[in-house]
Amino acid sequence: MKIPVLKINQFEETEPLKDFYINSFANHISLNKKLISKPHKHNFYLCVMFTKGTGIHEIDFNSYTIKPGSVFFLRPGQTHFWKFDSPPEGFIFFHSQEFYELKFLEHKLHEFPFYYSFQNPPLLELPDKKINGLYKKLEEVYTEYIKHKPFKELKIVSLINTIYIDFFRMYTNNISNEKAILQII
Repeated sequence: MKIPVLKINQFEETEPLKDFYINSFANHISLNKKLISKPHKHNFYLCVMFTKGTGIHEIDFNSYTIKPGSVFFLRPGQTHFWKFDSPPEGFIFFHSQEFYELKFLEHKLHEFPFYYSFQNPPLLELPDKKINGLYKKLEEVYTEYIKHKPFKELKIVSLINTIYIDFFRMYTNNISNEKAILQII
């Protein structure tokens, strides 16, 4: 079976911005159900944070549980598919490598552990107390995305970078805790 590779410009968007897309997850599913109803790949980096809903997210033929606070990271070329048991909500955003790295010449996407190795899990489970704050940051990105203001692209990249740093801190904290637990056992 040949798995299709989707490109950013194939997705329905409220306000196009070259090499970037963000939407509420419910709206994304509604607008793009024909594209994402079967296993597929992307040629971009994808991040989704769920605030509601349950189900399974299959990534490279491994199954992960979807629940409130689940954050998934996909690199270009990974195969994935969603199956929901209850209606999902949250935010999804994706971008090309160039969109991010042209603004941050000294910082590269592969420096984030969730993007630099296929051996690192593509999932971060947020503590309940962090979900609302990160949701508000993603809302701010979405608001910026749909408005026509000066330095729109730069602000979006700056906000995304801040969100990635927050995810990085929690992700590496989780990995450090897992390693500490393994050392105790």
